[in-house]
Amino acid sequence: MKLNQNLKKCDLIIGCGCSNLDIPIKCGELLKEGYAPKILFTGGLGKITKDIFFKSEAETFKEIAISDGIREEDILIETKSTNTGDNFRFALKLLDKTNIKHDKILIVHGPFNERRTYSSAKNILKNKDLIITSPNVIFDEYLKILESKSIEKYR
Repeated sequence: MKLNQNLKKCDLIIGCGCSNLDIPIKCGELLKEGYAPKILFTGGLGKITKDIFFKSEAETFKEIAISDGIREEDILIETKSTNTGDNFRFALKLLDKTNIKHDKILIVHGPFNERRTYSSAKNILKNKDLIITSPNVIFDEYLKILESKSIEKYR
């Protein structure tokens, strides 16, 4: 499911909301490495997170990124989406209201959602140069991470 695309500098990083708490960490790493100057976290409360997070996925991801050293002014959030398509539709609406360049976008989602997420993004973010990546982990490790991640402080 991973596309293993080569990374390049972009205008913006979009971190797709879900229950995977490694996504904001990966977004922060990419920002610190200079792949883009801003992160946009997307996500309200979805099927899974509505029962486990106190706040929206985007707000939760922002909190994690800030605790990992990312400046608040380098983070935007979109808190209404509840599915992958809406992540991009609502992100585009938000970005079109700003002066933030977003022709080249680096998308971060779970390692086993890359193909589906990339396909959704290509359909909605037309005429954008898109790259997708994810935390680098094999499936068995990913399952262990999901089972062991403490999300108590986000409940």
